[in-house]
Formats: sequence, C-alpha cells, structure tokens
Amino acid sequence: MSRSFAPGLTLIANACLDRINGSAWQAGGAPVYALPAYRALTAGGAIHYSCAGGDAGLIGAAFRGAPEGLAVVCHAAAQTIHFDITSAGDDRSFGVLATGHTWRAADLADLAVPTRWVHFAPLLGGDVATDLLATLAARGHIVSYDGQGLVRGATIGPLVLEARVPAGLLDHLSVLKLSVEEAAILAAPDPFSAATAARLGVPEVLVTAGSGGATLYWDGTVIHVSPARVIPVEATGAGDAFSTAYAIARDRGEDPPEATRTATGVVQAILAARLGG
Repeated sequence: MSRSFAPGLTLIANACLDRINGSAWQAGGAPVYALPAYRALTAGGAIHYSCAGGDAGLIGAAFRGAPEGLAVVCHAAAQTIHFDITSAGDDRSFGVLATGHTWRAADLADLAVPTRWVHFAPLLGGDVATDLLATLAARGHIVSYDGQGLVRGATIGPLVLEARVPAGLLDHLSVLKLSVEEAAILAAPDPFSAATAARLGVPEVLVTAGSGGATLYWDGTVIHVSPARVIPVEATGAGDAFSTAYAIARDRGEDPPEATRTATGVVQAILAARLGG
C-alpha cells in the first residue's frame, strides 16, 4: 500500500550562531536561511533544527512569523555550532568555534516527516548519519542533501575543506547541491564535469557559483542558469535558500531545469530584499 505524503518540504539540520564580519552573534544555518524561500513560494512542511538550550531563545526568535502550514520544531542538543565568518561578496572564510548534533535514524521517533521531499543541510561533516538517509529513502521519501557535509571537517579552528564522503551515503540521495568550491574538492585533481556528476551517482546534481548562477547535471545533460543581475549584498545563506526553493519546486511537479530557474529567481528576490529593492 503506497503512503500518502503532504505537499511541501521537510528540512532537517542543525541551527548555528554566526558572527559575520565581527558583528553580534546571530541565528544561522539552513533552518533560518530557508525561511524566506518557504515564504516566497508560500510552501508548507516542517523544519526540524537543533541547538543548545541556552541558545534556544536567540535562535527561536528567527522563526517568528513562519509561514502558515510550516511546522518549526526545536530539538535540544548538547551544544550549538558557532561560526566566525569573514564575508566579502562571493568570498567567505570560516572559523569553527563549536560543533553540534549528529542526526541519526534513532531521531525519527521525534521527527514528524509528513512530506515526500526531505532536505538535509549539514553544516559540518558528521552532522547527518547515513542510517537516517537510508531509512527515509526506504520509506519512500525523496532525499536532497547539501554538499557542505561532504567536504567540511568537524574540528575546532579554521574550517578544513577536504573530500570526506561516508561510504554508501550518496546511494540514498536524489539531489545533491554543491557550491563551486565543494564541487572542485570532490572532483580534484580534475575539473568538475558531467563525468564527475555521473560518477557521484546522484540523479540531480546542482553546482552553485554565487553571482555566477547554477549548473544542473541531470539525465546526461548540463544546463546553466544565470541570475538576471548581480546583486552586491552579503549573501550568507543564499545556497540554503536555493536548495529549499529547488526542492519545493520539484515537489510541485517542476522538472529539474524549471526548478533550477525557480530557485535562482527566489534567491535573486531574497538578495534584492536585503539590498532594499
């Protein structure tokens, strides 16, 4: 008997606290940066995020005014990921001051996953265990994954980037979103190409290049989508908004090229709003 799913997207990820260019601490991570995409597409579903109890007030405030139909659930963790970020346009560097929770299949007892589409947005390697991805895929969910979890070390200090793909993890994914930097790390020493995407074995691979747009590798084709204009604004979280919008669009029946265009447009609108127009 086939299972019935609700429309929308379930996002599962650690929240974090970001200090950007020396600013005060602010709530961050995909749970926070995905919200504008849910709003832009008037989408429902669920966001499950974790943080330490002492940070719940600051992080929880970021979810005030969440769209109707979007459940937002905080899960207590021993500590919250902390990032010290230096950002200038498309260029960013990170320092890791604290690591966070690892999501496992055992967490499913506390997770309501009503939608077919589920997106994971690990901030560091080890944020998401393969058994959770495997269990959801086996239950008929379509799993999307942010490639940060494949290249980021979970150690304190300057963020270490190197390929670290857990055995079997990619087998359970339908969509993999990579930044151009992450793609280069996974393809090294060769440039990222259609052959690289095919070797990863994920049906839909998206490589985002900030103001340079996004490239979709799908069904043997390579499709590039450029933004309508470059918006000169601090862009932390744009990749999270892109992944969220893409998954929502796919759930609504858009094919991968159309969903890539939708996600690019949503990010453009979000960045324009930051600029004030």
